[in-house]
Amino acid sequence: MSTPHQNTSPRWQQPKLASVAIPSIVKSALAERGFHQQDIILHWASIVGASLAKHTLPQKIVFPHNQRENGCLHLETASVFALDIQHAEPQIVDKINTFFGYNAVTRLKLLHVPLTKFALAVPAVKR
Repeated sequence: MSTPHQNTSPRWQQPKLASVAIPSIVKSALAERGFHQQDIILHWASIVGASLAKHTLPQKIVFPHNQRENGCLHLETASVFALDIQHAEPQIVDKINTFFGYNAVTRLKLLHVPLTKFALAVPAVKR
């Protein structure tokens, strides 16, 4: 009796778990946008704190030519929060560099986006 034909091409291999496949896909997608270390997006709230993370979103890090330090973090924020973020820039940069363990970022570039992009938690007024 003959055994059924077993095709070993990648198309017929066992499916991969999403938890195994997704990190490599995310890493390559983020690397195209300047995030060679995707941890800054995944841990943004723990790096800068929940209140600041609610109003900001990192977009990319631009490094000087042939370097991986002293970069500029492009950060989206609503215009109404830009002044507060600008005043807190030294603390934000320090928190990012502490997270990475080296001077990954030396400055921020604020990108103004519409306020509607960020979900603002407005507490309900009790009457």
